Amino acid sequence: MGSRSLFILDVNDRTVIGLMCEVGKRSLTPLFSCHVELGPDENYPEAIESVISRCGAEGGRCFLSLPASSFYFRNVNVPFSDEKKIDEILGYELLDQVSFGGESFLCDTSVTDTDGKQTQLLATLIKENELDSWLQTVVDYGLEPELVTVSGMSRLLEMIDSASNMENPFVYVDVGRNESVFFFVMDKKIHTIRSLSGFTEDSEQELVDEIRRTMLVAGLSSMGMERTDDPKLILGGAAASQFLSCKHLKELSEVFKISAVETDAGAIPGDPVLQTLPKHLHPRLSGLLAIHTSDQRLINVIKSKTGGVTDFRLVKRFAPVVAVLLIILIIGAGYQIFDYNRMATERSALVYQAEQIYEQTLGGKKPVRDPVLELKAQIMDIDQSVVASIVHNPEVKAVAILSDISRRMPAAVKVSFKRFSFDRKKVKIDGMTGTYNDVDKIKKSLENSLYYSGVSIDSAGSTDGGGVKFAMTLLL
Repeated sequence: MGSRSLFILDVNDRTVIGLMCEVGKRSLTPLFSCHVELGPDENYPEAIESVISRCGAEGGRCFLSLPASSFYFRNVNVPFSDEKKIDEILGYELLDQVSFGGESFLCDTSVTDTDGKQTQLLATLIKENELDSWLQTVVDYGLEPELVTVSGMSRLLEMIDSASNMENPFVYVDVGRNESVFFFVMDKKIHTIRSLSGFTEDSEQELVDEIRRTMLVAGLSSMGMERTDDPKLILGGAAASQFLSCKHLKELSEVFKISAVETDAGAIPGDPVLQTLPKHLHPRLSGLLAIHTSDQRLINVIKSKTGGVTDFRLVKRFAPVVAVLLIILIIGAGYQIFDYNRMATERSALVYQAEQIYEQTLGGKKPVRDPVLELKAQIMDIDQSVVASIVHNPEVKAVAILSDISRRMPAAVKVSFKRFSFDRKKVKIDGMTGTYNDVDKIKKSLENSLYYSGVSIDSAGSTDGGGVKFAMTLLL
């Protein structure tokens, strides 16, 4: 079986490191290596392209390590240990803890503790569009990523597995100039990951304070341990040696009784290819080279191929959650469409009724945008011209009389008219109302009109149905 290539790419703390290797059945040979230090105005995509190009890494396998700041970390407790049940409810549990504004997100988890009845998980989340952005440059070069992990984590796992006298529990801080990563480990399992600020001479106190606060959140100051079991602080990363001499680190040791120990430089055994890299970068590459993709403690993005199309996804996808949200969305959209159609039908019926009233009262079939407003405007015009019509044109039209009678009916009175006669001198109306008082109210209301010189009640009497039938004469 022949050899094949493996490209290791570590992106972290404004530094991009690349190592091209040839992997045989029982051997791993470095071929090319390079690194790029990013300035304040430089960006990761250009640096990644430069490293890939300079290492000649086109096609083949790829291990990728990304900054911790690209991920979100949550601790989740569930009241059972069945893996199938955990997969079913994990999405709902995480949705209660994070909000990405509707954006799609992916997740991988590792079990940190279980007693058969309940399970503690460390969940690592990333937005799908952000992951795609990181992978795009790598895929454009024909590389096939089969692992994506949190920068610094591979070095930590290597330390756990290789050091027989590793303190338990312990805190490992991968110190960088722009970003540091905090790991809390107990029983060889990672319980907490946090992204902290970087270390410079101006930010010594800030980083120490962040480590102290993170330890408090992780419960390291109240774990009920004996003094001899106090967790140890192990420093690694590009700025570890400078951080060891930080005067504020003593404050941290005094408060939490934590000793600071510098990590072993861990240089990869002599190879000319590796000697071109700064010594402090060697532990990162040695950690990535030692990775076992089957390690359940590892935060890992895996690759799957379907029909020749490469699809990148994390170990756990929230298919049940997406399905439920899609069903809710479809039901909501269906109800909105039904409600809109119902209101549109009701409005069309009301418009048709208004058009019929317009035609019967004002005449004509002129198309109008809003027949109700049109009718109100016409009635207002008639009201404003009533007095002038009486003075200049004694022959008042019947429609004006009808409009005036209708407008002057008291709001609290229910009345129906049975007969209306108009002979240019007087108007006679017959109608039905509720009580005799209602008849008087109608008479007094009509007496206020400028149209009529007199209003008289010709007759008024009760009916078998309990109402009052009346007849009136209005003199013009």
